[in-house]
Amino acid sequence: MSSSTIRCRASRRGFSLTELLVVIGVIAILTAILFPVFSTVRESARKAQCRENLQTIHKALKDYQADHGQYPEALFGLSRNNGPLEMTLGNTDYVADRNTFTCPSAMPSVRNNMTLVVPTNRSTGQPAMDRAGRTLSYPMMDSYDIGYVPNNTTGTAELHYNRAWTGANQGLSTDKRQLIRKDAPGETVVTWCLNHASFDGSGVPKAGSKALVLLLNGRVVEVDAQKMVGWPGPDGNQPWQVQP
Repeated sequence: MSSSTIRCRASRRGFSLTELLVVIGVIAILTAILFPVFSTVRESARKAQCRENLQTIHKALKDYQADHGQYPEALFGLSRNNGPLEMTLGNTDYVADRNTFTCPSAMPSVRNNMTLVVPTNRSTGQPAMDRAGRTLSYPMMDSYDIGYVPNNTTGTAELHYNRAWTGANQGLSTDKRQLIRKDAPGETVVTWCLNHASFDGSGVPKAGSKALVLLLNGRVVEVDAQKMVGWPGPDGNQPWQVQP
C-alpha cells in the first residue's frame, strides 16, 4: 500500500467518540461561563433603559407642573372609583410613547396590559385613594405609578407615586418631601422601580440589590432595595422618605 493511500484514508477519518465528548464538554463549559455574562449584559441594558424612562418622565413632570401649577395626580394616568381612565403624562404631548411607562424588566404579563388594578398604599395599609376618598386604579403596564413586590405574577401591586403620602389637607403636610408641597426639596422621591432587584423566596430583596429611585431634582439614584420595601423601615421611615 502506497504512502499516498494511507494519507488519504487518514484524512477521511472522522472524530472519535472521545474527541466528540471533549468538544461537547468544552461547549458546555463555555455556555455555563457565557450565559450569566449575557444575562448580566441584557439586564444592564434594561436598567439603562429604565433610567432613560425615568428621566423622560421627570422632564414631562416638570413641564406639567409649569403648565398647571402643580404636579399630576398620576404619572401615566388613573381611574377614580372605576371611572374612565384619566390620562396625565402618558399618551399625551408630554410623553407620546406609552411604552416609556413600562420598565423593560417588568414581568411579561403586565406589558401592554391596560387592565386596571387598585394598588395598596403601604403607608396607610389601605387601597390607594385620592384626598376626596375615591379609590384609585392604574393600568397594569404602568411601572412607575405602581410596582409589584416581588416582580412576579404573584406580586401585589403597591403605590409608588403619590402627590400627598400623608393625606395632607389643603396642600399642607408635616413632611416637605411630598409633591403636593410647593416647597418640596430636590431630594423628594418621585417614584421608584424594584424590577432590577433580586428577591428571595419570601419576597425580601437580597443583600446588595438596588432599586432605581427618581428624585425631584432629576437624578436617578440607586438605593438599597431593602429600604424601599420596608413600611416603615428600621429607621421608622417610609420608602418615599428615604435619603439617597
